[in-house]
Amino acid sequence: MSQTFTLPGNLDDANQAITTLTPACLESLRSSFAGTTAPTTPAPVAGQLWADTTTGYLKVRNAANSAWVPFARLSTSTLLQLAITAQASVSATLTQKFNGATPAGTVKRLLLLCETASTSSSGNEWQVQLKRYPNSAPGSPVNLISATVGTFTALGGVGGATEFVAHKVLVFTPNQNLTCADLDVLELVLTKAGTATALTNFRAFVEIE
Repeated sequence: MSQTFTLPGNLDDANQAITTLTPACLESLRSSFAGTTAPTTPAPVAGQLWADTTTGYLKVRNAANSAWVPFARLSTSTLLQLAITAQASVSATLTQKFNGATPAGTVKRLLLLCETASTSSSGNEWQVQLKRYPNSAPGSPVNLISATVGTFTALGGVGGATEFVAHKVLVFTPNQNLTCADLDVLELVLTKAGTATALTNFRAFVEIE
């Protein structure tokens, strides 16, 4: 793609301006200055876009005009990742809202991480539940993952049903009510059944597209 943005000056031949310079400038704007290196001629300005084909990100020049800030992927949709407050130890049922409210989008994955390896037996397991509180009806949460305590011999939840491995991300895939409206709030409910293994340095993240 073109990264040229040299507008015709007084000394330019009219034909060159019409057939070469003006189309190149317009193509640079149309392609967001796409290229493997940052556009340098003329010098970038605050607010300028650059489609960085090396890193795969659309970037914008920051307000101080001192750096390029990535803000969107070129090859896939942008994912928003929300997190709950890290828990040093989880030994009982945990209920936590994710930081901030969600924009409109689709909940793609729930990611769980801890520094403990878990082991389960019938009646001694964790149930993973993800709930959505609609901004239009905040007192009426709806479930995004269907699971029932006591029917698993490992972590229970769609897309998971396995055990924690220390320092390894465990992924759950919601299977219902996936669409969020603007300002809906998500909540994690990790229910302990029996003597499920305590979890150390537990973290949870949810991805919205």
